[in-house]
Amino acid sequence: MGSHRALTDAERAEADAAAGSGLNLLKVRADTRPEKIVEAIYEYLESLRSGRRKTPNDPAAAASRLGYAYGQQLERALGWSWGVVTLPDRQPLFGVVSTDAALVAYPLHSLYGLVLQPSRPNTTLLVFNMLVSGNTPAASPGAYVGVG
Repeated sequence: MGSHRALTDAERAEADAAAGSGLNLLKVRADTRPEKIVEAIYEYLESLRSGRRKTPNDPAAAASRLGYAYGQQLERALGWSWGVVTLPDRQPLFGVVSTDAALVAYPLHSLYGLVLQPSRPNTTLLVFNMLVSGNTPAASPGAYVGVG
């Protein structure tokens, strides 16, 4: 069985700062509706995939910023929260956990893969829309089923 802990104050400050940098990268304001911010993330990734945008000089940093910005929108839209998730036989990872811990998203991992490998399918907007609409896998509380 898995578990998670809340972010420390220092980890939370880092997450908030990185999310703010991600919003700056996207040129959107923090008070923009979550779905519009996720659309901007999607479009940013699509511009990398199509070659309309060059890969950033520091793609890992850009991926981290976008991942934190995406996770922040899951918090805002769904009431989920960042945490450090520990699953059996796995290293702890930063994730955004549903209120009952049935579901968890790993936006840092997901966005890292999409920025560094733009040929991967970009499902950021699809997953967000599915989660917001309640179209989620069946999962019991505390299951930590990965989404996105």
